[in-house]
Amino acid sequence: MTRSLHGRPVGWAGFGLAAIGLVITVARGISPYQLAVGIVFGGLIFVGELARVTLPGDREVSPIALAAVLGYALLFTMGTQPATPPVQLVTAVQGLAVGAAALLHRLAARPANMDVLGRQILAVAAGAATFHALMARADLGPHPATSGALVPIMVVAVLVVGIVDLATAASDRALHLGTPVRATVRDEIQAVAGLGAAVGATGILIALASNLMGWWALPVLILPLLTTQFSFRRYAQIRSTYRQTIRALSKITEV
Repeated sequence: MTRSLHGRPVGWAGFGLAAIGLVITVARGISPYQLAVGIVFGGLIFVGELARVTLPGDREVSPIALAAVLGYALLFTMGTQPATPPVQLVTAVQGLAVGAAALLHRLAARPANMDVLGRQILAVAAGAATFHALMARADLGPHPATSGALVPIMVVAVLVVGIVDLATAASDRALHLGTPVRATVRDEIQAVAGLGAAVGATGILIALASNLMGWWALPVLILPLLTTQFSFRRYAQIRSTYRQTIRALSKITEV
């Protein structure tokens, strides 16, 4: 969820994982319904990635894209249709969506932040793998929505995503900026904890609501997050203006 100064190997590793997922998906094939679900979620991830928010500390986040990919990774049914995507399909859809958005950012002369996107692919892949492993271990049967273990499993998967993303982002900053690891982790948590909790909760709600509402779950749950994103953008603009004002006032004495 943070922006690094240069491309890092861990970022490219994420896109490499997405490429492997795409190759496996093409080799094994998917059903037309799985393809339709992947296209819809991929489009939502793509649009969300185009609407980034820059938080204080030069951190860029894309709440809608992250909530959409989390909902997709935790999906088990879409209405009455089984729609659980395998891990390789999740990474392939996310990689294609964020890669296309990064290309548009490049064409518009904006930073693409490939390292951040790659780290997010790794984090979501870890969360999706955790979700599938726990679901298989719990053996919830053909109707997992009726089990009380479903929500805890989703929460654990989302926590894995957050921990992996936090660990890779903090270690990257600490390594290349020379800051203490403990202080870097604390700064990362303070910067993105609130928005990260909202994104994680929305992703879980998308997966759960899709079981009851079908396709309507996406616009119904994304709209509140869009409002939250607008609020964070206003907050970031106010903080940026505040810093510029302080910087200007500090130069008055010199002038």
